[in-house]
Amino acid sequence: MNVAQLAKQFSVPPHQLQEFLASLGHFGLVERRQRGGWRLLGFTIDYAMELSDLRMLLEANAVRAACALPQDHPFWASLDDLDRQHLDLLDRIDTDFRDFSKLDETFHATLNAVVKNRFVTHFQKVISLIFHYHFQWDKSSQRDRNRAAIGEHRQIIQAIRARDPDQAQAAMLTHLATSKKTLVASFRVNQLG
Repeated sequence: MNVAQLAKQFSVPPHQLQEFLASLGHFGLVERRQRGGWRLLGFTIDYAMELSDLRMLLEANAVRAACALPQDHPFWASLDDLDRQHLDLLDRIDTDFRDFSKLDETFHATLNAVVKNRFVTHFQKVISLIFHYHFQWDKSSQRDRNRAAIGEHRQIIQAIRARDPDQAQAAMLTHLATSKKTLVASFRVNQLG
């Protein structure tokens, strides 16, 4: 990949593109070539499975931590707002199902923000890049998938509200298993894996 060409194509300063590519390099998606430029290493099914396993660890930990937050923590107001947003989108899912991507990203980022850990924050970037937009590869039954994901999110929210860390963790792991299955299906549909 030629940074100068990409910067011109996307109308961004080359130094910003260099920083972005360097950040992706930390995750093994690209590497700097010895003679300049960058090489795309590709996004393989093995990479997706490794990232999915890490995501399960991070997010299971996050929901357990959320259950232990004091009642006056700002997280609870954010959780209530997220629940309202999920209900609102569910009411209009037939026409606005594409709006789920942003809500999904916000939902997971809010939960992960509970854990004050620079490594979680760092990995959240690549997780967002891969998982929150992977369904764009396969548009078939997107409405139904998003409707089901809203239900899974609400189960997580209800378990956290009940301050039941075991149930919250189980609901999160169920949701992430669905996400992993959808990601694998996207690879098959697009013949990437």
